[in-house]
Amino acid sequence: MKCDLQMQTPADARHWLGERMADGQEAEAAEAFAKACYRTGLDVVGITDHNFLSKGFIPHLQSAFDELESEISHKITLFPGFEFEADVGKGMHVLCLFEPGTNIDEIDHILTECGVRRPRIEGERLAKSTKRLPDILSIVQKANPDGSWRGIVIVPHVFEDSLFDNDRISEWLQQEEYQNPELLAVEVPKPITRMSNGFQKLFRSGDDCQQDWKRIRPIATLMSSDNKKLMEVDSEQKPVPNSIGYRYSWIKMSEPSIESLRQAFLDHESRIILPEDVLADTHPAERVRQAMIRSISIKNVAFLADQEVHFSPNMNSVIGGRGSGKSTLLEYLRIILGKDKTKDLDTGTRGRIKRVRDTLNAPGAELEVCWTSADGVEDRIVWQNGSPMAHSRDLADPETFFNSLPIRFYSQQQLNRLTESKADEGGVWQAQRLLELVDGFTQKEIDDLADQERKLKRQIQDSFANLRKAKALDKEHKRLLQEYQELDRQWKACSKIQEDARRHQQLKSESRYLESLFGTPGKQFSDVADLADTVAASHAPFQVEDSPHTAWFRQYDDKVKAAKDALAKTIRDAVEQFSATIESLKTDDSAWVAIQEELIQADTKFSEACAAKDLTPDDVGHLQEINQSRAKKQTEIDETAAEIQRLKDEAGDPEVLMQQLHQIWRNQYQKRVEAAERANELAVLNEGRQRFIEVSAKYQQ
Repeated sequence: MKCDLQMQTPADARHWLGERMADGQEAEAAEAFAKACYRTGLDVVGITDHNFLSKGFIPHLQSAFDELESEISHKITLFPGFEFEADVGKGMHVLCLFEPGTNIDEIDHILTECGVRRPRIEGERLAKSTKRLPDILSIVQKANPDGSWRGIVIVPHVFEDSLFDNDRISEWLQQEEYQNPELLAVEVPKPITRMSNGFQKLFRSGDDCQQDWKRIRPIATLMSSDNKKLMEVDSEQKPVPNSIGYRYSWIKMSEPSIESLRQAFLDHESRIILPEDVLADTHPAERVRQAMIRSISIKNVAFLADQEVHFSPNMNSVIGGRGSGKSTLLEYLRIILGKDKTKDLDTGTRGRIKRVRDTLNAPGAELEVCWTSADGVEDRIVWQNGSPMAHSRDLADPETFFNSLPIRFYSQQQLNRLTESKADEGGVWQAQRLLELVDGFTQKEIDDLADQERKLKRQIQDSFANLRKAKALDKEHKRLLQEYQELDRQWKACSKIQEDARRHQQLKSESRYLESLFGTPGKQFSDVADLADTVAASHAPFQVEDSPHTAWFRQYDDKVKAAKDALAKTIRDAVEQFSATIESLKTDDSAWVAIQEELIQADTKFSEACAAKDLTPDDVGHLQEINQSRAKKQTEIDETAAEIQRLKDEAGDPEVLMQQLHQIWRNQYQKRVEAAERANELAVLNEGRQRFIEVSAKYQQ
């Protein structure tokens, strides 16, 4: 909850810097104050006017907050209280807060108990307390009959007019008051992490803290606006000092109360967050970027009573006596989240899962889990027909969905076995399972590297496969070269007709080129024209009768059809023009007539040349067969060489790929070293600073 526990109101006219409140304007002023708190996003306010000058104003303010809640359903809890100056040195300021709804006269009486006499204002000065901090703590934090505290004390602005102001309080007194274990919280101007090294050590009270100043437990630090006006921002829209929203604290509470504050102050490391930049600040819940189980609902099962359990986005503990169903609850989670069939389950765990799964065979048994991904996408997973399914979703592959959920389950027995030096039924050393647990500390990076590894391994396998194919084709290439050499020798042996045959072959090549322009290879040009006609003819008209813009779309459709017809005609005309152009390139050339005649007479002239050299038609036919085989063989040689080169190009250098793979392995190892170090940091008992388990990683072990 967003909390400001030190706020002044217009009721304290001596300190209020905003618009003055006249008699009779209390309700209007309270409404303006409540709306300012709402606009700033506050959930909890502590009203601490000096010497309880807000005594008559707090009822108006509470009414304004109640009215605001009824209008916009945003509750702002008001802790009534006061600030006064205690007689410590030259004066030390103290804040006291009390349970919401506490009787106003009772709070006024407690102020008197704290040594602030009446009248609360003496002339132009506020009355001061005659008591020291220990006395004030015993009065305010006095236990009620039910064991709760009547209120709680906070020392405000500790560096100014307070505890660590050397001009006001001597060092021995500072030390004594600060070390008082009953004082649980102080108000500071910035988070501890942004303070000097000395103050960081002081507030954390660790082993490096100066022993004369070390507290029994670290003190909680809070930030508050100490506002003296409503909202006011600078040019960057940042609240100015002493304005509502200038400073505040995030405090984790189930319900605002003095006991909630006390628990938060005692456990401030996990329950209090101080913003470093109010402009860039976000709600702590929005900073959680992790998947989480939000809740589980159990109905009609054979063992546990019907119940719904809601989980925190942070650490959860399920506490209960033996046989109360703790393990059963976790096994239900394991089952419904699809983690009951993983490969690392031992025989004992599988047996226990089966026993728990059998309790779901009861009539009407229902399980439902609310699961939220790290991106904030929510799924409701239900138990249906003996298996889990995502509610209102048609999963293309349920197995992939459940396998991808980033969650793991370990029973106590499984955790114990992780440290055993023996192999399980599958031959895997139990301690090796520890790696999966350690990987969880750097899971995203490990998963990314594993994905890179899988892709690179496939690339390496493909590389070696391509090189093997290239090697096999190289042998084929040599065979084709040898066969071509033999055919070429036979061709060259027919020297009598070789020159005529060579010229005849060249003339035939020229004829084939011309044929290709309009023959089968050249048919693509006429195909283009035919395709254009087909596209125009296959136009799908607009046929919607009662659309909002039927008339416009029909006119538009007619224009599109006309444009398609025009395009088809343009393409056909262009193809015909192309054909006429390349034909004219021959007929308009004076050399074409002689060339055409020689091409026409090529076969006849070659036959006459063969006859003149006493070669029979069979001899000529055999020669032509040799030449055709020779040309075909040359084509095979060229195609094989090209395929060999393609395979080598695709294969790349497998040695370079192997080096990349080793680098990925080294990166994985480094991430696991970091994960192991993180695990070791957490595996420390605070009392003795000794680790209860230590994990180490070794490369390729």
